[in-house]
Amino acid sequence: MSLPPPEVTLAITPVCPHCPVMLEVLGREIKKGGIAALHIINIGQQTDYAQANNIRSVPWLKIGPFILQGLHSPQEIETWLTRAQSEQGMQEYFTELLSNGELATVTDAIKQSPDSIRLFVPLLSSDETNINVRLGMGAILEDLAGQPILDRLLDKLIDLLQHGNARVRGDATHFLSFIKSSAAVEALQTCLNDPDQDVREIAAESLEALSTDPRD
Repeated sequence: MSLPPPEVTLAITPVCPHCPVMLEVLGREIKKGGIAALHIINIGQQTDYAQANNIRSVPWLKIGPFILQGLHSPQEIETWLTRAQSEQGMQEYFTELLSNGELATVTDAIKQSPDSIRLFVPLLSSDETNINVRLGMGAILEDLAGQPILDRLLDKLIDLLQHGNARVRGDATHFLSFIKSSAAVEALQTCLNDPDQDVREIAAESLEALSTDPRD
């Protein structure tokens, strides 16, 4: 699926020797139509922005949900812009980070672009997704448990409860335990009759976790 050109944010400081180079590259890209909007932040003046986005060095670049630090060549930036315009590219980005244990970077990207959390669903249902990615997704969702951002996953996770693979159903059942919703509770109750014993056990554990403070 093709996505529209991303918005890009470049954080700079007046003394950064590489920032003008990045600014020139991005200027060319926006003229070509590869960038929807370009935002320049001088973190020497906007210190709150730097703190909120955990910026430790510049140039700092946000392309859609992707966060890049340091100097990057025009070819690299063009690659990331292309990636940001396809769900496949964004999934590859998350897969690479999760495989390497860079959970904080994925979490930051999700907080920057909340809808990108939906990319967890195709990763969850893919047979090619490795165990590190699955564990990483679970750890991130546990860290975000109860937050409204997870509501974006509710309907898709419920759909996965009908998946033909018991492992996928089990993961979806576990992930629903982090969404404080009466709809999640109702869906999990149906999983108590799942043909797979492991899924039934996970459903019971998830329901117990949600019994403390489910919300509508």
